[in-house]
Amino acid sequence: LTIPCQVVKVTDGDTIVVEIKARFPVRLLDCWAPEKHETDIEGEKARGLAAEERMKLLALGRDGVVTIPL
Repeated sequence: LTIPCQVVKVTDGDTIVVEIKARFPVRLLDCWAPEKHETDIEGEKARGLAAEERMKLLALGRDGVVTIPL
C-alpha cells in the first residue's frame, strides 16, 4: 500500500509526522538517530537535536510517500 503524503512536522532525527487525511507519527525504516530526550550517554542529546534540525531541512513541508507492507 503506497499513499501520497506531506511531511508536516519533524519530531526528531528519525521520526516525522505526515499528513494524509489525518496526522500520525511515522517511524522511518532503517533510520537510527540519536535521541533528543534526557540520556546518560554523553553528548547524545546534542546529537539528537542536531539530527532533528537536519531532518527538518531534508523533509519538512515536502511531499512524500508512505509505504505500508501488507
